[in-house]
Amino acid sequence: MGPECLLYGVLQDAADPFGTGLGRRGRKNLAQLGWSIGASNPAAEILTAHGLDPARLHAQLSADLAAG
Repeated sequence: MGPECLLYGVLQDAADPFGTGLGRRGRKNLAQLGWSIGASNPAAEILTAHGLDPARLHAQLSADLAAG
């Protein structure tokens, strides 16, 4: 297991809107902080700010991992 596996996990999370995996208590905590469910994922925003397309990077990494 190498760093590419970690990156793959981050890219998987970046594909989902922020907070979608949270239960009722987690959504309540987010609301108390002024955050909202469905806002863009922070990991996706960081990658995009650095000129990287998370979906394209995920596809390329998936192909590389499948190839061996």
